[in-house]
Amino acid sequence: MNIKSTVIKTNDVLAYIAFAAVLIIGVFMILGGSIGAGLAVLVGGWVVCSLVFGMWFVLSDMSDSLRKMVDKQ
Repeated sequence: MNIKSTVIKTNDVLAYIAFAAVLIIGVFMILGGSIGAGLAVLVGGWVVCSLVFGMWFVLSDMSDSLRKMVDKQ
């Protein structure tokens, strides 16, 4: 297993943990009585996690593409 696949697997696990944490916190807040705050945590946390991990995915793909372009020259 090379380092690139290890980093990708680690990022996948961190993304799953972050999404699960957002879900758990949001559900506990909803069950605790603050429905508005719970929904805000669910929606806001989902958006923030998606942006952070999506940005990492796009930047890593750009890095791979640039590396391939440089290797061709």
